[in-house]
Amino acid sequence: MDGWLETSAALAAFALTTSITPGPNNLLLLDTGARHGFRRGLPVLVGIQVGFLTLLVAAHSGMGTLLAALPGLQSHLAWLCGAYLAWLAWKTLQATRDRDSRARDGVSRAPRWYEGAALQLVNPKAWGMALAGAGIAASVGAPSGSGAATLVAVFAGVGVPSSFTWLVGGAALRPLLSDVRRQRDFNAFMATLLLSTAVWIVWSGAGQGGP
Repeated sequence: MDGWLETSAALAAFALTTSITPGPNNLLLLDTGARHGFRRGLPVLVGIQVGFLTLLVAAHSGMGTLLAALPGLQSHLAWLCGAYLAWLAWKTLQATRDRDSRARDGVSRAPRWYEGAALQLVNPKAWGMALAGAGIAASVGAPSGSGAATLVAVFAGVGVPSSFTWLVGGAALRPLLSDVRRQRDFNAFMATLLLSTAVWIVWSGAGQGGP
């Protein structure tokens, strides 16, 4: 029991460090909160958490063996995630230009919950977190059901507040973006950040065996 408690504490520390730091999920939440507000960003937050926790349980159930059997898979995931982030960067740059047309056509669309969930499938950071977390849980030889329940409880307990932090942070910036120039500057900054993350993810994934 003491070993399992120590492992749970280590798992919580790992979950906090990886959940609160920048990555595709948190950048998406920051951008969504800033451009669409807190309430309209909640669905994608829920989707991110549901998708990641599902991935976590899959990793604990042996999904890691698939990555071992297909060494090029991580590289393909990196390219897919990079492409998605590059597309998101482009949409962010277009946001200011399209502002007047959106005002005529109605409220712009925030990311849907299923888009947040689907992002986890191509998010190398999410895969890395899930596989490492499953490895930590397996290190004490806990029963499969108990290990999966602990993983979900720990990562949900840490990951949900972390996601809220990024979404709330983005929503806090929203009043500042009523000015077109500030909105343009923010969009350019976010697009650069998203594109830089995309390049980093693809560059890192290239070391896992290119497509």
